Amino acid sequence: MIPYIIIYSFSLILLISSYLDRKNTKLYYIIFLYFLILFAGLRYNIGVDYQSYIDFFNLILSGQDIYMEDSFILLVKFINFIGGTEQLLFFIYAFLTITFTSKFIEYFSQNKVLSLYIYFTFAVFYFASFNGVRQALAVAIFVYSIKFIIEKNLLKYILFIVIATFIHKTAILMLPLYFILNKKLNIMKFFFIALGYYVILQFFEQLILFIGISQAYLNNFDSIEGNGINPFVYLLCLMFIFLYKVDFQYKVLGLNLIFFAILLGITPLLTTIPSTYIVRMTSYFTFGILFILPNLMIVFNNKNLKNIYFFTLIVFGGLYMFRNIYFLGERYLLVPYQINLNLF
Repeated sequence: MIPYIIIYSFSLILLISSYLDRKNTKLYYIIFLYFLILFAGLRYNIGVDYQSYIDFFNLILSGQDIYMEDSFILLVKFINFIGGTEQLLFFIYAFLTITFTSKFIEYFSQNKVLSLYIYFTFAVFYFASFNGVRQALAVAIFVYSIKFIIEKNLLKYILFIVIATFIHKTAILMLPLYFILNKKLNIMKFFFIALGYYVILQFFEQLILFIGISQAYLNNFDSIEGNGINPFVYLLCLMFIFLYKVDFQYKVLGLNLIFFAILLGITPLLTTIPSTYIVRMTSYFTFGILFILPNLMIVFNNKNLKNIYFFTLIVFGGLYMFRNIYFLGERYLLVPYQINLNLF
């Protein structure tokens, strides 16, 4: 628990310093960024998938066939070629995931350090990337590619979705979103999109088989996430209602991202698909929170209200993080935190 207290205290100091010392915001942001990379990349035996990736690493080097994307197999062979260890695999994934996330934040957020703080303290982002390592990177590449929707550059968007798909095949499902995510939608359009989505759900199994995603997505079993609706969905619903009436930078994009996250979040009510995998799919859209919450600060014209809002986010983030570490840390194998410097 102590390492988490230390890194949180460090993040809090950087955030408050950036708020009081605007001239050096970029410096605080870079320090925060690289500290997160080191904490994630050097973690040892942390996360429920950690040992699985170690096993996959050794199976590939022993010449056995495994059901993984070619990008993962090539990366393992490259690491072995340069004399790297299994730990280097986690470091590379952490570096790339956090780097692409930071590029997303830099493009969309009006308060980058606050966005990074939210990314760190809200368990659905940073600590979730300790599990589902490949998909976490695919999500980061996808959210980075959203800038090309804003810039109306279809070719670049397709290119990065293809790259993300080589990392994790679920990313291919994001391809049609180019034509939707930045479109202003009214209630009726939201309704018909939702209706179409739930019709598609009826053919979900065939879609999974067609794309070639692991059939584990079809296995209905009790996992560590459980099979109910994630409580985070209720917060997303409240946010959607509030955001619909409020103006802020990139509102259309933010509102649509939250909408799709809600659609996926309530899917367990209407299907037998295990909520474990639905939760993982919502991660493609919940990243909108990273720029929505900071960009909402402009809504408050009164300086005192803006300060209250800022410090409310700080308190909520801190409580949210430590609630998850304290009550769910052992369940998700986040504690005790250990470090491994042996990259080569």
